[in-house]
This record gives sequence, C-alpha cells and structure tokens, in this order.
Amino acid sequence: MAREKEFSTLNRQVEIQQSRNLKIDDTETAKKIFATKNYFNIINGFETLILNDQIPEKVYSNRKNIKDFYRAYQLDKDISEQLFLQIANVETELKTRIAYYFCKKYCNDGISDNLKYEDINCYTIPNSSHGSPRYTSYFYNTRTNNRTQVREINPKNTHKLFSNHAINIRTHQLTFVGDISQNKNNQNHYFLKGRFTGTIKGIKANEFGGTFSIDLNTNSNLTLTPGSNLTLQLSNITGKLLKLSYSDFCKIKYPYISSYKSPPFWVIINTLMLNDLIVLFHGLNNDIQNNIVRDMGDFDINNGGKEEFICALEILIDLRNLTAHYGLVTRYRTPRNLSIVTTLKQRLNLQPKSNNKVIRFYDVIKILSTFHSFSNSKIRKKVIYYINFNKLLFKNDINERFYRRIGAQKLSPWLQMKK
Repeated sequence: MAREKEFSTLNRQVEIQQSRNLKIDDTETAKKIFATKNYFNIINGFETLILNDQIPEKVYSNRKNIKDFYRAYQLDKDISEQLFLQIANVETELKTRIAYYFCKKYCNDGISDNLKYEDINCYTIPNSSHGSPRYTSYFYNTRTNNRTQVREINPKNTHKLFSNHAINIRTHQLTFVGDISQNKNNQNHYFLKGRFTGTIKGIKANEFGGTFSIDLNTNSNLTLTPGSNLTLQLSNITGKLLKLSYSDFCKIKYPYISSYKSPPFWVIINTLMLNDLIVLFHGLNNDIQNNIVRDMGDFDINNGGKEEFICALEILIDLRNLTAHYGLVTRYRTPRNLSIVTTLKQRLNLQPKSNNKVIRFYDVIKILSTFHSFSNSKIRKKVIYYINFNKLLFKNDINERFYRRIGAQKLSPWLQMKK
C-alpha cells in the first residue's frame, strides 16, 4: 500500500529518532546532518543496519547512536566515489581498445583513412541473434522518407557515428560553395547545401559539409538568390547547420577537435558515452571484438567470454548511472530485466536472488573485478575498516546486517577477493 509522509522540522526529526531509542548527544550536530545530507538518505537508507530486527516496531537495538548512521552513510559515499573512478578506468580502456583495433584494421593507409569509422561498410550490422535488442536495434537502421520516398538513415535508431547531426552556429568568416534553395513555405528561409570553409565563432578555421538553414529575418545584412554551384561569403551570420557527419559536428561542438580537418578515431571516440560504446561494440567485426575482450579482462572468448563481457558492461553502465546520481551503492541490486550469464555465475560463484537474475553489491564487485583496469583494493579496504571498527565498538549486529545487505559472508570474502 502506498505511504504518505508529512513534513517534519529538523527538531521533530531529532525527536522521532530519539523516540526510537537512538542516542543523540548533540542535537545541533544531528540537525546539521539532517539538513545537509538529507534525512531520507541518511535515515531511511541505513536504518535497516541499525534497527532491532527482533521487534516489529521501528526501534533501534541497544547502544546505537547517530554516529552509526553517519559512518554507514560516509562508507557508502566513499565507495561510490571510488567506484566512479574505477568505472572511468574501464570506460577509458574500452574507448582506447576499440579505436586501436579498428584503426589497425581499417585506418592504416594514411590520413585518407582517418574517417573510416563513419563508413558503415567497415562494420557488421548486428541483428537480434548478436545480442540484446536494446543495443543491436540502435546500431544502424534506415527508413523511407514520407516526402521523398527515398531510403535514408533513421537517426532515432542509428548510432551517432553514422547519423546526420545539426547545430546552431554564428559564422565569423566562412566561405560557402554549393547550391542555394528557397523554402517553399517561407520565402525568407533558405538552405545552403555544399561545403563551408573558414571560421565559425569560437572555433578554429576548418572545413565542413552539410546544409546551412538561414532565416533572413534574423540576418538582414544578407541577400540570397537560389542557384547552383555558387560561392558566397558568410560573415556574422546565424543559422543552423544540418546534415553534418558526426566528425564535422564534433569539430564545431568541441573546440579541442576543431584543429583536426579529419579527426582520427582515437580523438572522436572520447565524445562517445558508455552506452554508445556498447552499441558500437555489437557492430564491430568479430576479430576486433575478440581482441578487445581478450585484452580487457578475465574472459574466455571460447567459453562465453564475449557474452560475459557484454553482461559486465551492462552492469557497469547501470552502476555508473547510480554513482553519478549519488545513489546508495551498498544497497545496489542489478536490474530485474538483466540476466546474469550462466558461465559468469558459475566461475565467480555468484548468488543471484532468483534464477540468474538480481545480484547484490558484493557479487557485482566480483564481476567488475574481472576487468583488468578495475581495482577493488580501495573499496575492499574501506569495507574492512568499517567492519573492524564496528567490532571494536562491539557492534557486530550492524556487521551481520551489512553482510546481508551487500550479499557477502563475514569478512573472509573481502580478504580473498582479487585485488
């Protein structure tokens, strides 16, 4: 049944916790914690570690104080911060490996090959048999344009490397060569289709190909006449560049890329998000995929290694989203719609809650530790320190509940875990 919660002042929040047998020696410090860390996050997020689970009512077990909550909260934040850094290490390696092996195969004939990553012929278009539809369906798809009846790339279901892009610009000194056409529905609206060379406000001189959409109502200093193969100087003109390749789009959007005429893959790939990388991985040729999987972790390519690798990446991206939004990582559970690969479950002795689905934080760390660039050392040290500190305080009951929360058994699994 849905619950309702009414507003409580900081004083009332302290009173509620004291009524549940929580020791608060300094009420001002407690109120500061509630005001800065969020009462819901610090109390509701960790009360199951502190509550007396032998009593149905919300009453804390003996000798528990506000510091117990704060230490659990701080542990979670420390782990989250370290996780974010370690996940970034894996993401950086994945970008590096993809760019390296792709370029080694397709971009080894000089500068002229630099943009091969935008050539769909250098990929194997995946289908449902190659992986989850949430990745394969967004690699490369076409549709029929209702107006022209021509097959074109569907930008909603195609990776950004192969899609057309648009961006608003203000020109500085830009030379246009190409065709000019007038919008049939708006006589003050024109399209300049062709090549653009020169400078756009905020970036270095470069060259771009696409269509410049210009409204003369906002560019009164410009006169346009429809025609073909025209040359025009565009100074201080605002509009929208359409139908840009991804490399041209990046040259405008990212100033550090604007110095490249043909940005190489190892530069462009830094603009891709983790989900973009997973989608792209599904379309890489099999030999490139195998090299990446072998290099990046403890995956047996001949025994489900590729499926394990993708599964680990899916968990990685879900956990990264949680840490980026300051969620509680020690309460983390994998999504119910994500099945854990059987070989991964068996060789790492994972303990899913049901069938091959939903594993807890400790098992997740086991999986992520299969990546060579992911180190669990600092995470493990923080957890061990927390557990040992509770022992010194004779609060082993908190440890027992913490073990259950993360899915570990005592301290030994952390000591035995791969560093």
